[in-house]
Amino acid sequence: MNKLWKCILSFLMAALLLPVSPQPIQAETDTFINDFDIGMGIDQVTYIGEWNTDQNYPDLFYGGDDHWIAFETDHFDGALEIVFYGTAIKLYGNLEPMGGIQRVLIDGQEIAEVDAYAPQKQMGVCLFDSAEHVSLAADKHVLRYEPTQTKNEASSGYNMQFDYARASAPQDGELQYAQLRQESMSVEAGEQQQVQLQLFPANADAQVRWESSDPQIAAVDANGMVSGLAEGDCMISAALPQIDAELFCSLSVVPAAADLEETIVNDDEVGTEMFQFSFEGPWVHEGGFPDRFVGGDEHWITSAQFGDALPAYSFRFYGSKVELYGHKVPAGAMADVLIDGELVGTIDHYLPSRAEQQLLFASAEMEEGEHVITVRLNGQSNPSSTGTFEAAVDYAKFYHTEREFYPTAIQLEDSEIMLEEGMTYQPSAKILPAYASVLPERSAGRGGRSAKRRDPRAACRRNDDHRASGWHGYRSIIQGGGPPLQRTLRGDDKG
Repeated sequence: MNKLWKCILSFLMAALLLPVSPQPIQAETDTFINDFDIGMGIDQVTYIGEWNTDQNYPDLFYGGDDHWIAFETDHFDGALEIVFYGTAIKLYGNLEPMGGIQRVLIDGQEIAEVDAYAPQKQMGVCLFDSAEHVSLAADKHVLRYEPTQTKNEASSGYNMQFDYARASAPQDGELQYAQLRQESMSVEAGEQQQVQLQLFPANADAQVRWESSDPQIAAVDANGMVSGLAEGDCMISAALPQIDAELFCSLSVVPAAADLEETIVNDDEVGTEMFQFSFEGPWVHEGGFPDRFVGGDEHWITSAQFGDALPAYSFRFYGSKVELYGHKVPAGAMADVLIDGELVGTIDHYLPSRAEQQLLFASAEMEEGEHVITVRLNGQSNPSSTGTFEAAVDYAKFYHTEREFYPTAIQLEDSEIMLEEGMTYQPSAKILPAYASVLPERSAGRGGRSAKRRDPRAACRRNDDHRASGWHGYRSIIQGGGPPLQRTLRGDDKG
């Protein structure tokens, strides 16, 4: 018997000494959810109540923006919800002297409270880390951030603020969820565009069956690449039998601008001349975001700015077709579109999720010439739109036959110069509009006589017939097939 026990003990000790293969640690990746990633999908934010925003502050906030509410003691109608996929999430925002105490819930369960008070303002602070309070399965979760209607005794307010969130999720595993990044898109006939499918986990294997509701209008291949075939509207669907899901994207195929040149004009070209925007109302010009907007900027407005006076904007162009682009949001407004004073359609700025550089309106083809397109908010909104009704414009694109656009004006940096004998001067001149395609000839001379120069810097030089000292007028003249433009530059020519 003793011998038997010795054998068993020897076997157990040998087993304990055997090398143990370590369990693989599943790699996780963090997804940053900005406060302007608005929508009801995964890794998006939904706001309840009237939130304020700060924008165009890249040195202060992640993405340059944030959302905040300054609650009154008798009104605490405000909260946010974040749908995320993963095993953990962190919230980031400000601590401040007027910060209130907020509550964090995940999947309906209260997890923690956040005291947003600090004697001095601190920005970009980690306000909440779920890993410190709860263990989450790799799945879809809903975080809710709401006021407790209480505050630190030292705080002078009940403010609630949010900058961004950071969700941690495994990249490998069986497919659990999927969503399309675009809920709507447009493509020209004869062109292609990719529908982007997002998988959770990101590296999961997925069998996807893509289909077009009308193969005569658009075709889609096995990878979600859409080809526009004919003008019209249809739906592109992605079926994923593994998770019994079918996703949809509405598609508009617009006519190809065959044999037409296209010109893009940014929204910062403001004025009343050709190829310029003019704005009615307190539109906000937001800049500093080259990754989000064409030219890095756009104009936008909400009902918080315009009240009862309905704002508008116009764009003057020469061509036979025009398109307007801007962002769409869950709080999008409706607007009427007029061309040359005639109502031709409407714009719905609503989308369930915020999306930028969206096609807002595409006109029908018209007789080529000078036109004015006007967009005016009409006080209406999509039935699904919520919050402060919002509209925006990023840029315009107009189509025209190949032609030359002549300059309409010239601006000289200086109005007077003084030259010593033997000196030369090259004035700086700006041609308007910036889209003029005719390179002007510049000339410099005395009185009505001028020697034509093709130097675009329009150099003024002392010549033999300028030997007398005193004031002489030098002219910079644009020539290029259109009417000449003239700006006078006075020069003190000392011999």
